[in-house]
Amino acid sequence: MGLFIAIYFASLWILNRPANYIGPEPNSEPENRAILRLIKRFQPTVSIALHTKGNLIYYSRPTDSQTAKELSTLTKFPAVLSTGSFGGLTDYLALRYQVPSFTIELGDDNLSHPITKEYLPSIMPTLNKIFDYFLTGE
Repeated sequence: MGLFIAIYFASLWILNRPANYIGPEPNSEPENRAILRLIKRFQPTVSIALHTKGNLIYYSRPTDSQTAKELSTLTKFPAVLSTGSFGGLTDYLALRYQVPSFTIELGDDNLSHPITKEYLPSIMPTLNKIFDYFLTGE
């Protein structure tokens, strides 16, 4: 069994513990501590997590609703304020550093996991639009 480092961060982690027990405490794994050192060093200004289930855009803070709406227009995916997510990196950056944070689900609900490289051509156009938006503002 592998380590799912995406839910080890100290962002309301204790609230998620009973349903998703993942270890003795947040940031308990060396992989997470390494990511935290990178965050401290590089001070990100936005956080984008890419997932492949749902064709949705989750955003972590109400103040990011305008960006979420623009991404929704660009991708044709609904934008949803995330209220029940705890312990993820985007949650951590939004809460701890006040960084605009988005989780973008690039695949439909009946997509099997893990995805294979054959699926990549179908998500790359949308992914390129998202990257262009954040890199160029267009």
